[in-house]
Amino acid sequence: MNVLRFIERFIAIIDIQTVERIDITAPGMEYVIYINHVGERDIEPTVNDIPVNASDFRSVYRLLIGLGINAQIDEFSPPDEPIFTALYTRVEDENDVYLRFYPYEDHFLAVSVDGEEAWYVITLRSFELFLTYLEALK
Repeated sequence: MNVLRFIERFIAIIDIQTVERIDITAPGMEYVIYINHVGERDIEPTVNDIPVNASDFRSVYRLLIGLGINAQIDEFSPPDEPIFTALYTRVEDENDVYLRFYPYEDHFLAVSVDGEEAWYVITLRSFELFLTYLEALK
């Protein structure tokens, strides 16, 4: 395992306090999430313009940022379009972060951060769990 690559990957774990919008696409689904920051730590999130419970949303957000890594793989150049994307728009014009997830073998998705080669995979199960909890927020 390349330790430096492993550490670089955690740059994609984005503090919720720096995010104002997340655009998510998945098979047959599109979500636009706004995070209205109220005070220093409080948030008022909406999913597709529907207000959702902040505590429940934080749990779903933890699942989303946890999708970033399960194992390292050899460099992988995805041949197709991603099946899942997450675009984080950050507060105060910080750099946006764009994650793309591609099919990899039978039970995994390869993860690309900002268009780079995919070096990591997540389990398909963790992806499906995230989508289930996101859908339940409505």
